[in-house]
Order: sequence, then C-alpha cells, then structure tokens
Amino acid sequence: MNIVSVVSSRLAKDRGCIDTPSYVYFPEILDVNYASLKEYLGTNLIVSIKANSNVDLLSLSVVDKDGYEGTSLEELKIITQLGAKEKFINNPSMDQGLLRKSILSGATVIVDNLNQIEFLKNIKEDMDIPPVMLRVNPKALSTYYECLDTTKGDHFGMSVEDIDIAIDRLKEMKISILGLHIFKGSHSFKKSAFETLDLIKLLSEHCENKLGYSLSKLNFGGGFSSDWSVSGFDYESYRNKLKSFFSGYDLYHEAGRALFEAAGIYVTKVISTKTLGASDIAICDGGLAHNFLLAQTESTFKKFRKPSFVVSAGKRATHGECTIVGSSCNKDDVVGKIPEGEANPSVDDLIIFDRCGAYNQVYSPINFLSLKKAASYLMFLDKSEIVSE
Repeated sequence: MNIVSVVSSRLAKDRGCIDTPSYVYFPEILDVNYASLKEYLGTNLIVSIKANSNVDLLSLSVVDKDGYEGTSLEELKIITQLGAKEKFINNPSMDQGLLRKSILSGATVIVDNLNQIEFLKNIKEDMDIPPVMLRVNPKALSTYYECLDTTKGDHFGMSVEDIDIAIDRLKEMKISILGLHIFKGSHSFKKSAFETLDLIKLLSEHCENKLGYSLSKLNFGGGFSSDWSVSGFDYESYRNKLKSFFSGYDLYHEAGRALFEAAGIYVTKVISTKTLGASDIAICDGGLAHNFLLAQTESTFKKFRKPSFVVSAGKRATHGECTIVGSSCNKDDVVGKIPEGEANPSVDDLIIFDRCGAYNQVYSPINFLSLKKAASYLMFLDKSEIVSE
C-alpha cells in the first residue's frame, strides 16, 4: 500500500483531521530510504537538511544517521539539536560569525573560498580551529585535469589553483585539512559518478603531496534523482571502484531529495470552481505560495503534475481539462492539471500530490500576499503499509 492510499483512506474517514494547505510527512519512509541508499552506496551517508528541515520529522526518524549538513545558522541549530554523530556546515556565504558558531558547536567547516580562510585567521586569534574540509568546484576541477565533464558550471567551491593557495595559507596558520568535498548539482549522480571518482583521486593525490600528509575524509556529494533505486545505475561497480581507489579514507555521500521526496505529500482543498471556455478551473486554498515547485515557474517548458488522488466531498463532474490553481492572485499560480475526460474536483474536495517531501515546503515564498503558511503533520504507518521508494 502506498502512502497516498493510506492518507486518502484516513482523510475519507476524518476530513477534519488536518488543516489545509498542508504537508504530511512519514518518518518511516525517510528511514527506509536512508537505509536503502546507504546500503547501495556502501559509504557514510549525510542528510542534507536544506531539502527538509522539519525538526519533528528528523527527530522521529529512528534509523541512526551518520551525520547532517547545514547551510545556515538556523540549520546549524537544528542539526545541533538532533545530536548528530557528525555535523557539517557548508555555504559560500558563511561569514565570520557563522563560522565561529559552527566551530563552537563542533561542526566541521567546509571551506568554500579564500575569504573564509581569512575569517578563520581572525577567529584563530582567540580560539583553536579544528581541521576543516575544502570544497572544490567540479567544472574547474575537470577543466584543470582535462577530463570529460558533463557538469554545468556553478559558483560553488574553489579552483585547483585556489585549493593550492588555501593549502599554503592553512599550513601557515597550522590548521589541518581533513579532506575534500565536491558536489556536481541536482540529478547529476548517475551521469557523472564514475568520472567524479577519477577527478577526486587525482586531486586528493595532488593535495596530499602538497600537504605532506594523507587526507582522511572524502565527500563525493549527492545529486541523486528520486528514482535512484530503479535508475539502472551500476552501484556494485561503483562500490568496487570506491574501495579500489580510496581504501583507508572515511567516505561520504550526501542526500536530500533521494531521502525526503517520497516521504511527504501535499494536500490542498478546493474552495471554488468555475468554467472558462472549454477549461474547468479548481481554485484551491494552497498554491504557488505554499508549493512553489508544483507551479514550475522556473521551468522553460511546464508539464504540470496530475494529482495523485482527490478525496471527494460530493459529486464530481466530468467536463474538460481541469486546471488546479492557488490563492495568490498570480497568473502563474497553477499547480496541477487533471486531463480531459477524468472526473474533476468539486468544492471542499481535498487534492493530494505525492512526492512532495523534498524542497516543496522549504523552497516556497510563504510571505507572498501574507497568506497563511502551510501546516505540517506527521503520519505513522503500520508495518504492512511501509514500502521502499
């Protein structure tokens, strides 16, 4: 039984058990996804909480996590509250204040640029600095080593030349370097995972020669698509290459979407309906301001999602294609479509979209028009209802 069936069944029995718009999260699904992905990779697995920073969800997830990565002061507070085995802080905009608080909290700092090394130098005047990691820019790295690269450029991390400067400055400051971090972007793992290992092997050897000692940690990033378990990727060969290249290192991957996406759904209620020409419109209490990703405003070609389920409050009519819109008075506030010929929702129906556990809530412009925020709920499953995603 999938989670949409579970939720729709429970809502049909008690429609008032949740407010709308809302997100419903399932800790057990998060646990299943984490354990499965960690087994596939054969490395430590760090949870990237920028994908979903719901403290209750993270706290009630019972599978022991290897660590968490945060990008801001608020996320640092969350991962500290969770009592993580390992904490990492990683953001090109980290200033001296955030770096100081990260160090005091016991988090490992992932240095993104040379300015952050200057901040560390200032901090070192009155406190010890524990070992750090260095983030490398994947495009700059592949260009330096003239390897085939399938990754678009971004603004994260350092060039190899800046890595060399960083090593010299940190050696002078007597701050040790634990290892390297690379991330090639969302959905990048399948197409560039093996190439990433080649690149990091070259760079780690280069850094160790310059440092005069061995690195201990290597983080290969994430970029897992939501279908990582059925994508056809050869995880066995990948694990074998990791072992042959990096024996003796602590190896890490990180994941957000792959863990959280299937562990959450989005529910919104139809508050009004109308017909314009051949199209039906379902106007809902939640839309772009609550689930920005469903609106696809950043997509060049929009292919709106069909709802996973509609919990009906009454008779549903069949007319033309139905466009599902939100409450923000924005022409782009379209979050889904129901194809022509299918039963369209009526007033008070609950519309459910699955696979909304990653980024959908945290990436939404909740202050737009001062609309109320989407509520958050946790729902627990019977063992017979838990499925691996």
